[in-house]
Amino acid sequence: MKPTVVISACLNGLPYRYNGATVNDELVNKLKPLFNLVHVCPEFEIGLGIPRKTIKLHKVGDEIRAIQDETEIDLTSRLENFANNFLKNLGDVHGFILKAKSPSCGVGSTKVYVNGNVYGKTYGIFAKVVKENLPYIPLIDEGRLRNRDLMWEFLTKVFMLFRFEKAKSGINNLIEFHSRHKYLFMSISQKHLKNLGRIIAEHKTGNFEQIIKKYELTFKDMMKQSFRRTNLVNSIIHIFGHISENLSRSEKAYFLKMVDKFKNAKVELTTIVEMLRIYGMRFENEYLLGQYFLEPFPEIL
Repeated sequence: MKPTVVISACLNGLPYRYNGATVNDELVNKLKPLFNLVHVCPEFEIGLGIPRKTIKLHKVGDEIRAIQDETEIDLTSRLENFANNFLKNLGDVHGFILKAKSPSCGVGSTKVYVNGNVYGKTYGIFAKVVKENLPYIPLIDEGRLRNRDLMWEFLTKVFMLFRFEKAKSGINNLIEFHSRHKYLFMSISQKHLKNLGRIIAEHKTGNFEQIIKKYELTFKDMMKQSFRRTNLVNSIIHIFGHISENLSRSEKAYFLKMVDKFKNAKVELTTIVEMLRIYGMRFENEYLLGQYFLEPFPEIL
């Protein structure tokens, strides 16, 4: 079983771009084996064909409109209707990887024009509908995947959502899910972590359906938020507390120095996580090794 991710058709080897081309993105190609993929091309699906005349986003009054400049046709409503129908019939999904800068699929990377000049950047029409209707589902384009922090967050959240599907099957699975994701939750929102713990504590025989509904609402609300560096540092320090007493004074000092470098964006999170994983194996700490914070998604080959 793999998470289900919607991907722009042109990123999945299909020649659906406006000029009939495809996009051979090396990083996206490495990620694709992790997922069950559902491809989408809003512009093709609304009947524009391949090749097709280009579309641009224009600021018209207070609205952003998708207009085919050569024909002056406003395609906004058609793209929005397609997006809403697509999402309505999609079923369970755990993430979206869309085409950067596209007037339909760009994730904050699409140029907006006013009187022929670039006004700013925003979401493509399809991506905007996804963001508004599924704000807890991780959404990214291949341009933003180049940022290692954004890629880590995207993959981590995709697999958190995917694992939650199993957690909904019974109280024991939910407790295990909550326990093993503790430090990931802490890295997003300590408030939500506490509220989720309280919901589980309310469980009694016969009320699991009520509990899981409350838990899911709070979990999805948490997933709308991003990981914060200060929260990640807090989680790291909490995890370190489980093994620090086994380390020498110089080892402790070195690790805390590395954490300080991460706090100041001079060291990547993966470096700190790898150190914690090594300590977990060295001291055979099964609790830490079971935490998804140390391996939130499968290794990218």
